[in-house]
Amino acid sequence: MYSDKYMFSCSNSAGTLRVDQSSIPRCMVRPGLALYGLPPSDEFLGFGLKPLMRLRSKPNMIKTVKKGGHVGYGNTYCAEEDIKIALFPVGYADGYDRSLSNRGMVKLGQVNCPLVGRVSMDEITVRIDHLKETVTLDTVFDVITPDLDPMTSLTGIAKMTGTINYEVATSMALRLPRIYIKK
Repeated sequence: MYSDKYMFSCSNSAGTLRVDQSSIPRCMVRPGLALYGLPPSDEFLGFGLKPLMRLRSKPNMIKTVKKGGHVGYGNTYCAEEDIKIALFPVGYADGYDRSLSNRGMVKLGQVNCPLVGRVSMDEITVRIDHLKETVTLDTVFDVITPDLDPMTSLTGIAKMTGTINYEVATSMALRLPRIYIKK
């Protein structure tokens, strides 16, 4: 039953981008995902949305794993040669999906760095021996990038893990610090 007392939720991000609701009385829109600059689906890639969420981290340990050494719970990665790895304090308790074990990536600048071993509750392990620059405990890596990179963006991670970018964005745990940048 229609009433002038109530507002009605008429559409989500997809509906808001697709249909002009300005002529519908008492209509509210809730463009949550679009506010993050994320397309509701590939159909909306040409709408000028620019992803903005980024997750950055510094390594909390850097070490060498000798040939034949194993990395992570269950020894799911075995080094075929001596490799250099960095451990980052991000894990599935932070919303970084466990299915990214041995297949996810983080970035240093434009260079992808592969995850090795299993994503644990509080940590990921990343291979860094291919990097040209020296990595220290103060080096900042992108775990999630604000773009449409197929390996490190919210949309790319969603496709790799068989879900939707909404779920990846909303899974980011409260224990991750938030920094809001006004532009």
